[in-house]
Amino acid sequence: MDATIIRSLLKCKLSETELKRIQLVEEDLAEGIIECELSAYAKVLSLKESFVSIQGMKMALSKAWNCQDIRISRITGPIIHIFFPSLSEKKRIIETGSWCFDNQLVVMNDWARGVDPVTISFDKCTFWI
Repeated sequence: MDATIIRSLLKCKLSETELKRIQLVEEDLAEGIIECELSAYAKVLSLKESFVSIQGMKMALSKAWNCQDIRISRITGPIIHIFFPSLSEKKRIIETGSWCFDNQLVVMNDWARGVDPVTISFDKCTFWI
């Protein structure tokens, strides 16, 4: 939607300053990039039609991973974004997988700059036998 439609729907007026576009430069993104480098995308492969409970998943995986400081947010449907407290924790958890939650396989992929997580193919998972 363009700004005119949004303003009419909300019945509010923005000032000229508020209407101006903001141009972000690399320095503005640095903190977010550092945070994302400590993260991974995951997809819960499930035959269930219900959404995964983010709070339940955080509690279960924190305990399984022995890592209390993770943050999890939903991207869309079964695709989630997991933020780890350190690079070493992220590496340990990804390398010691495979993981499951609620009897469903959790497939993980490392975060990559510029990659839309919805387009990632979650088709590979390492298993210990």
